[in-house]
Amino acid sequence: MWKSESRGSKGQIFTLDVFFAVGVFALALGLLGSSFGELRGRVEAYWSGYSLERTANDAADVLVYTCGTPSDWADRPESLKVPGIAENWRNLTLKCSIDLWRLARLREILRSGNWDSSPAKESISRMFGGERFWIRVGLREAVFVAGSYRESEMILWSFWPRWQPGQSQPSGFENASKVVVVRRPILLRTGRVLWENYIEFADAGTRENEFEFWLSQFEYDAFDLYIRVVSDPDPAYRVDNVSLGINEDPPEDPVADTEDGYIYNSSMGAENAFPNPFPAGHGVIHGGIENDVWLEEPFEPGSNELEYRVTGDANTWALLQLVELPACSPPSLALMDPKCVRTGFLEVVLWR
Repeated sequence: MWKSESRGSKGQIFTLDVFFAVGVFALALGLLGSSFGELRGRVEAYWSGYSLERTANDAADVLVYTCGTPSDWADRPESLKVPGIAENWRNLTLKCSIDLWRLARLREILRSGNWDSSPAKESISRMFGGERFWIRVGLREAVFVAGSYRESEMILWSFWPRWQPGQSQPSGFENASKVVVVRRPILLRTGRVLWENYIEFADAGTRENEFEFWLSQFEYDAFDLYIRVVSDPDPAYRVDNVSLGINEDPPEDPVADTEDGYIYNSSMGAENAFPNPFPAGHGVIHGGIENDVWLEEPFEPGSNELEYRVTGDANTWALLQLVELPACSPPSLALMDPKCVRTGFLEVVLWR
């Protein structure tokens, strides 16, 4: 009898020991599982951020250090595999020097209405890890003032998949939980010179001529056209008048002939651009001659004609330039020398 009770007591103690042991083990396992889950979440978040940053860095490097694959993709966009936008000079890639033709082509591929049907959509999306990317290109200048340098920056071109003129940022960007921004220093020009003519007067007189050119549909969509008139800073050597006819004869009167083109006179200063970035009738918010509603026949895709008449005294001179700026550029860029190489930056923004 005593042995029987003893066996029951031992069995009860054993059962309680097992219960407590299993409970402690379960608790430890639960805590370990919770810690492991938290640790796993941290690791996944770290690698996600690292992967995003690495993708952004790789994409920025490809854009500014290569001219893309194939190297002539900007002339054959359907062949695009890798979108590099560095200049190609005599089959040499000029790293960090941006080619505006390639830049404009890439912007047009990404533009709303073009992106979803583009043969290059898959290749570009693969490079950026999806469609949530944003490219910003700007100028960076340092001006020496009062004994020290003051730096300034200005965004010139900002674009992403399905971008539209007037938008300030991609849709959905404001709700991003993770944002990575990488920057590369670049060299760039603000525009492309489509045509130029230098006129110098040994004696007082008038010169007239015309320039005929073909504007492709791509150029019409991707660029804004402006005319720059440059003369001498000293009024004594500055031409009196430049009359510019846009698909018309050069205008005679700045008021009555507004629809025919533009008129420059020496009182406007040594440099000016048309349509004038600081409007006095022919102003445009964005877009150049092709968007000037005051003109009867603005530049259109196809054949176009610029007729000009320059009047000046002896020893005066003028430089006329027809300049292409990437579409929707700040009109003030038309006043800058398009041949001058400037310092700038390119940013790639990725988010999730």
